[in-house]
Amino acid sequence: MTTETWVFSGIALVVIVVIVYMLMAHLKGKIELVLAKNSFQPGEVIQGQFSLLAKKPISGNRLVVRLTAREEVRRTNRDGKTSRHAREIYRDEKVLDGVTRYDAGYQKNYRFELTAPQQSRQQQDSLLFQSLRLLGNALSGERRRIDWKITVCLDAQGIDITDSQKVYINWGHSF
Repeated sequence: MTTETWVFSGIALVVIVVIVYMLMAHLKGKIELVLAKNSFQPGEVIQGQFSLLAKKPISGNRLVVRLTAREEVRRTNRDGKTSRHAREIYRDEKVLDGVTRYDAGYQKNYRFELTAPQQSRQQQDSLLFQSLRLLGNALSGERRRIDWKITVCLDAQGIDITDSQKVYINWGHSF
């Protein structure tokens, strides 16, 4: 077999595994997350709700809602090659249920509140300093982006059940 055939076969296998996993999770149960809005100011309370439906009996380890931020840094060097790396820079998590057995047909609506983080002193720099930092990043070929997300996850034996939504926290500057 050629290299292209191996690569195509590998990609096809990954796609099939992901589809089967998602199908199995859907057959087990479902979480539907709803947020009142998706854009927030620092320190603002994020209110949301979700419904949990167990289609089959589920042994849950914990039910959590979390707010996370991932920073992606992309650098382009002088010869045009781009490198990327991402890291989690923020996580706030609330456990709503501990070890719990959810019987088939179980359905419940949950409400939650999380608080959007305040900007650190470093992030509240003057507009001039922020502009100089952005200019320096642009000249060095570096671009930064922060992606915020609310996730609800039923960590269960076997396959977890999750739902998530992207949110925006307005820190007054972009990377």
